[in-house]
Amino acid sequence: MSVSAPLLARETPEPLSGNGKPPVSAQSFPPEILSYIFLLGQDGSQGHCAPVMPSDAPHASLPLELSISKVSSYWRNVAISTRLLWCRITISADSWRECVYTYLNRAGGSLLDVRIEAANNNGCDLDSSILDAVCSRVHSWRRCVIELEMEEEAHPVIARLCDVAASNLQYISLSLSDFEGASRALHIFRGGSPALSFIRLGGLGVRFFHPPLNAATTLHLDQTNFTIFRYDSFRRMLMSTENLVHLSVYGDIIGAVPWPQANESTLIRMRSLKSLRICGFSGYVYSGLLLNLEAPLLDSLILKGAIDSDLDLFLSPSASSKFTELRHLTFCDFSLSIESQYTQLFMSLPSVTEFTSLSPDLHAPHILRYLATPLQIDGSAPWPNLQRLNMILDFPEQSLIKNVVEWRINSDCPLAKLSFIAEEEYCLDLADLEWLHEHVDMETVESFFDYWPRDLRFEDKDDYMLR
Repeated sequence: MSVSAPLLARETPEPLSGNGKPPVSAQSFPPEILSYIFLLGQDGSQGHCAPVMPSDAPHASLPLELSISKVSSYWRNVAISTRLLWCRITISADSWRECVYTYLNRAGGSLLDVRIEAANNNGCDLDSSILDAVCSRVHSWRRCVIELEMEEEAHPVIARLCDVAASNLQYISLSLSDFEGASRALHIFRGGSPALSFIRLGGLGVRFFHPPLNAATTLHLDQTNFTIFRYDSFRRMLMSTENLVHLSVYGDIIGAVPWPQANESTLIRMRSLKSLRICGFSGYVYSGLLLNLEAPLLDSLILKGAIDSDLDLFLSPSASSKFTELRHLTFCDFSLSIESQYTQLFMSLPSVTEFTSLSPDLHAPHILRYLATPLQIDGSAPWPNLQRLNMILDFPEQSLIKNVVEWRINSDCPLAKLSFIAEEEYCLDLADLEWLHEHVDMETVESFFDYWPRDLRFEDKDDYMLR
């Protein structure tokens, strides 16, 4: 009997509050706090408008706003009164009309994030009454993503947006595979979109259905299917973006043909551009765009998927240094291998302070070797202002890492930071590791870039180059 009291004591849990009082129940949270918690939870979820059909509801993965509405009447009332919870609207071939209407009603006058997911569907597969209801609120759109297989004249989706104003729209991502009226270009939001700063045009969207570009600061042009621009049309489009800061070009744009030789009549003058990203197919776009681009403020350049010869024209001795303000250079799935090309690279882009190489391991030794070799032309150090080196280091030549750091210290051009992705089997020798830690700030990371541009403040899940 003497053990019964201790057993009973152990069976009674300690109060979670730690002060003898029962723990606070979420049911007693003030509605303002509970509403804020709901919004934080939704930011981390993937859900938009669901379930799609009543018959699917028991088996569907419900978005947070619907799940929390089933917890209790109190939570339901708080959720329904939190308008921002209902601002994500998705339209697909399976969308349930009543669900979309409910979201629109509960969102009230709040700004909407609209997503039309029909990458494998035509306009006839979408409920026109849903499109009508959502498009009637275009003045309240904040973000819009449209992925469409076919724009049909009899069942328009994108064409609904031609003669409207989108006064609050800040972001649009438009991808179109086919268009029945492809003999003519149509412009969307002709009524104006003064806040539209982020624009992505993919597939036929690169040529058709342009929104106003005058307020754009970020522009993605993704040539995801075979459609080409005339060079003069491409040039005119870019030069109309007076405020553009970030430009991403995917594909050959004007086709697998040489670009025009740079002269006064071909130059693309972009006075505000600071960041450029290029990924081509045939290779002409790299030198073609770089030589024809006049961007005195360019600070960041990313080149993806190129081969050595793609930069021959840009790195030729006759090409003058164009981007004297460029500080950040990234090679992705690409690296030079010839010393003369690196020499010209160092001279063409003399002010680089950060270099990132996300390239196959067989190319990594080249850049490390040349970064620790004086330039033949005058014996100076390559990239004397280089402060940070980011690389994938999964090769056996470990001594090259130490050589670069040591040589640049002795040349009075020391590195400040070394970041690398390395596999376990290629760990540095312990002695080298200790020496490096004493002479440079060094870190191992899992990845370098999960978003573009650098100052992006949201997760861009539709970035084609990062897929």
